[in-house]
Parts: sequence; C-alpha cells; structure tokens
Amino acid sequence: MVYEIVSYRFSDTRPVTEQQQRIEAMGRWVKTQPGFVGRSAFYDAQADRWVDLVTWTDLASAHAAMERSQMEPSLATIMDALDTGSIAIGHYEQRLVETP
Repeated sequence: MVYEIVSYRFSDTRPVTEQQQRIEAMGRWVKTQPGFVGRSAFYDAQADRWVDLVTWTDLASAHAAMERSQMEPSLATIMDALDTGSIAIGHYEQRLVETP
C-alpha cells in the first residue's frame, strides 16, 4: 500500500462548505481510478488548510492518477480554485507499525 498525503489551501475565499463540495467532487473522480483503495479529507480551520489522505495499491497507480487529474476536464474548476503554491504532496509506504 502507498499513502498519498496532500496538503493544500483554496485560493478563493469561498465558505468551507463550498470548498468541501469541491473536495467531494474530486473524491468521486479519484474513486474511479485504478489502484484506488480509500480516501479521507481533513480540515484545519485555524490554518484554513485541507489534508487528503489517499490510499493506493501501489506508487505507479498514485502517479498515474495524479497525471490524469491534471488533464481531466471535470476537475478543471476544482484545480483552478486551489492555491498552487500551497500544495504539498508526498507518497509514503508504511515501514513501522506501533501498537498500544
């Protein structure tokens, strides 16, 4: 499994509920991508910043979906609303499991 962690802000000042609708639309598209396992989105109200945690079967699937997302017409308004300078993306494999 590969965990994709994406942190970002929206460039406009739309209410959080509208931002969430855009994130949900992105989620509907991501779910259709090969290798997709799961997704959760988190919001930090103080920083007005979102974090997505997307789980993929493998790194190649994550990279391929990222490339397709840049060319996907249905995501254009979502992508245009993001503050591109705020985006940070990482792909991680689990190496350590801690149990209580």
